[in-house]
Amino acid sequence: MVPMLIWFILILILALIALLAIKFLAYRYTINTFLIDVRMTKDGMLIIHKDSAIVDSYNNTYEIADTHWLQLNKLKLPGNNSILTFDEAFEWSVNLYQNLILNIESWNSDMFTYIEHKIMQKNLYKSIAVSTTSVRTALMCRLKNPRVTVGLSWSSRGNSFENGVSIGSAVTHWMFVTLDSILYWGMKSMIIPNFVGVDFMIIPIADADITMIRDLKDLSIEVIIDDIQTVVQFEYFFSQLKCPIIAKPTKQMLNLLSTFIYPYPGNNTKSPIE
Repeated sequence: MVPMLIWFILILILALIALLAIKFLAYRYTINTFLIDVRMTKDGMLIIHKDSAIVDSYNNTYEIADTHWLQLNKLKLPGNNSILTFDEAFEWSVNLYQNLILNIESWNSDMFTYIEHKIMQKNLYKSIAVSTTSVRTALMCRLKNPRVTVGLSWSSRGNSFENGVSIGSAVTHWMFVTLDSILYWGMKSMIIPNFVGVDFMIIPIADADITMIRDLKDLSIEVIIDDIQTVVQFEYFFSQLKCPIIAKPTKQMLNLLSTFIYPYPGNNTKSPIE
């Protein structure tokens, strides 16, 4: 019984040390920008969920927009997980002084009004921002309240591929590819960022063109890098180009940061995407 108790205490101590290490590393490298997806239920409750539907432990699918919060809150989810509400995520970011980017899929006046009021109540215009992949939604947010920090999340294949799988049939896929081509030209030429008047752009590492980053910064548009995979990428974009990094899941970010703080052979100043 005593050895088991000792092991239990040791595990708790190690867990505490790990949490403190994560907090120290994140603070040291200011990895305090989190991107979360906000959804609205049928009865107007805002929740945090990456996908538009929730799958429970029995493999039943519930469309968030068509389901009431009372029903979603009672679902048994895989791993005994629970659904995080927007208010809970908001309070967490405020209490821990984290920067929070709220990603909204499409324009919803009620959703934006609620988010806008929460930001306004505590004057968090500098730490809470709104992002979207839709040019129209970004423009609507900007027109609705110019004080709210608004960003555009862009990927060169964002409309034609999802999780590596092509969108549309063999006949219609070309339309999505064409849309991506038009958006790519508009983004690279700075026409769309200028027209929408966004405060920042979220760009995946695959599209992190150095010229584009510098052009955006010349327009006073902050560039945030997403999907960082390697230490070299992290060091180049964060330390040399001074681009904020989207924080990934705890384990992945801890591994990346703990590797980064140790010196590695060579002084590679070349861009990791070239």
